[in-house]
Amino acid sequence: IQYFDLSSLWSSWLELDNDRYSMPFDDEITLDDIKSKPFDEYHRMLSIVFGHLYDFLKPEKYMIVTFHNDRPMVFNSILRACQDQGFILKKVLFQMNRRPGEAGAASPWGTSVSDFYLRFYKPKERVRPLSSFVSTKFETIVRSAAKKIVAERGEPTEISAMVPEIYTEMGTSGMLIDLKDDDQISTILHGDGDFVELERGRWWLSADAISRHNLQIPLSERVETAILSILQSKYKVAYDEVLQTIFEKFQNSLTPNTDNVKAYLGHYAKKTSDGKWKRNPEVDHDEMIKAHTKLEVILCKLGVRFGYKVYCADKSKDSDLQKICSDFDVDVENAERVKKIDVLWMKEGSIKYMFEVENSTSITSALERGSNVKRSDLHRMIVMPKARNDFLARKMKEPMFKEYFNKDRWNVLWYEDLTSNAPKTEDAFVQMCAVAVNDRVNQN
Repeated sequence: IQYFDLSSLWSSWLELDNDRYSMPFDDEITLDDIKSKPFDEYHRMLSIVFGHLYDFLKPEKYMIVTFHNDRPMVFNSILRACQDQGFILKKVLFQMNRRPGEAGAASPWGTSVSDFYLRFYKPKERVRPLSSFVSTKFETIVRSAAKKIVAERGEPTEISAMVPEIYTEMGTSGMLIDLKDDDQISTILHGDGDFVELERGRWWLSADAISRHNLQIPLSERVETAILSILQSKYKVAYDEVLQTIFEKFQNSLTPNTDNVKAYLGHYAKKTSDGKWKRNPEVDHDEMIKAHTKLEVILCKLGVRFGYKVYCADKSKDSDLQKICSDFDVDVENAERVKKIDVLWMKEGSIKYMFEVENSTSITSALERGSNVKRSDLHRMIVMPKARNDFLARKMKEPMFKEYFNKDRWNVLWYEDLTSNAPKTEDAFVQMCAVAVNDRVNQN
């Protein structure tokens, strides 16, 4: 940032009275295309500064450098300047800004909408400088970092979200970054059969690669769950409090976009006259638990009426469930995971129906639990309020969720149908399921 240029208006006025206010533009360590200051000169001056800082810092102490720029070559220069002087890079912390500037929003890399905090360590003795760039190793690091981040986020990911991990890998491996242009990482990913590029520049794993990576619950779902938890613990909360909690919980390449945070807040809370956010009554924790248990009781009673043995993961939490629920006595793989499914209808030693009652955000986990039972004749049902149909439609746009949902042939039942007009026979119940599916398809 060219602070001398920004200060030139008032400094020009002040130097009329005292020439000590004259701005030494040639001594400012900045990149300036207008003044044609070469990059090598910028790097030389930067190295001098970090050399002095190394001399002043005590051994086994730390220096933190804030990096805010959309050009990887500038990051490269800072990294090289610090490590050539003897510093060791210990950590790269990525922090999304609350409000990106216009220039940052237009950046193809996206790094200028955020800050990097580089933590350097001064050892007892100087270490060797960075090694030179090796093209094949760089490509390997990009592919490895990209797969790691996509798997950790569990959802399609922009290149800008991969950059912190790539920076960290390059720094800790003792290499310089040698990016020719903004499309170089995209070119590398296009050449890797494990990746596919989706709309809006987001990258996802190919169908063959998904099974080879340990995909986490989608980041957006984890963020939404965290925001709901914040609102349930505090009746009213400031936006800054929410951001602080989210940024502490989801760091570096897991840092979510602030627009998503605002959207989730708007779904679960209302903004008050004092600028804070007050949770909606329906997301009160106790009320959600009551609604969840109520639906489990209805489902268990229906199962018994239709001649099934029923199992409920929450059996111990309700007296009605304790009376009508049976023990889990079917032979399946990953039984401990299956036991966490909300309600099961069992007959002849096998599971015939499974139900996941959803009124919060843990819907992907529900689908994962259900995938542990490999039966083609199994009926899988998500029971949820009609008001959450938009949420379901949004989830169906996520590749990981959509694959689980379609592969295992999940269906949807509405809360309202079960609570207002519970079916008397199993045939009526099956018909209700068909109506709910058509209703959902038509609405979407």
